[in-house]
Amino acid sequence: MTWYFNNNGAADGPYDDEAMASLVAQKRIQAQTLIWHPGVDLWQEISSFSPSWWKSAMASNAAGSNEKPVKADTPTTTRNLVPMAPRADNSPKVQTSFLKRLFGWGKK
Repeated sequence: MTWYFNNNGAADGPYDDEAMASLVAQKRIQAQTLIWHPGVDLWQEISSFSPSWWKSAMASNAAGSNEKPVKADTPTTTRNLVPMAPRADNSPKVQTSFLKRLFGWGKK
């Protein structure tokens, strides 16, 4: 399954299950990080979505590390931003120049 996560207000992905588990191990994503995958309408926190890669990554982190998570010195302001989900109809649009649009140059 492909996953996307909220990376400072922008959708970052797609990632497969292994890559998402790796991001958890690198502490790039936490329980409060918003995630999304095709077929789901809304972004959800990892802790409430609880995918299989999250459970396995948390179990391996708990077994292999006694470190306490370090809290950031400055609060993030992107927590309430919800990134737009990637859409299948994002086909490139044909760009025309301003003068061509204004004066209709090149129309048959």
